[in-house]
Amino acid sequence: MRDALEHVPAHYERVRVLTIQTVAMGVSAEQEARWPQLAAAAMLAAEEGREPVPAVWFRTDEGASGLIPVSKLTPVTFTDDEEPARFIGIVTALGPDAAPST
Repeated sequence: MRDALEHVPAHYERVRVLTIQTVAMGVSAEQEARWPQLAAAAMLAAEEGREPVPAVWFRTDEGASGLIPVSKLTPVTFTDDEEPARFIGIVTALGPDAAPST
């Protein structure tokens, strides 16, 4: 993960690892702090029928993108891990800003 940090902005100097099931990605402190609000908004959107399932969009510097499910069955964890397995990059966008354009 240290190699991945060589080309990212300075606000990512303190990177945590977001893990969902077996996939890991780096997040900034700001992104980690925003996670509860993003997850709550995703739950509300699903409850109101605006989205089929509660999930939060992400995009990484390595080109990975997709949805992080918001569920007790697939908890998201944040850790300090310098060598995470199945690392897919540093998150460059999290939440609605990461959703694909239509």
